[in-house]
Amino acid sequence: MFDGHGGKHAADFACYHLPRFIAEDEDFPVEVERVIASAFLQTDSAFAKACSLDAALASGTTALAALVVGRLAFIHPPTVLYVTGYYLILFLGALNAR
Repeated sequence: MFDGHGGKHAADFACYHLPRFIAEDEDFPVEVERVIASAFLQTDSAFAKACSLDAALASGTTALAALVVGRLAFIHPPTVLYVTGYYLILFLGALNAR
């Protein structure tokens, strides 16, 4: 999920590149947590490089990724959500999907 701000370029870039960086990592799906974190960093670096070549792309995005593998869900980045008066904390790592 991407929430672009200051334009849609960063969100569009992340939407295309983040899944590709995950899928192309040789450690996927064995080291899912590391691969997802690495893909976020690679996407950020690649977008910064693209912006240095074309200033018109300058924008930002918030991103949240959830990957479900069988009965496990991997969430990145670690996030705190406010839901109906309670804090729901989602940690990077395996969550048991029931």
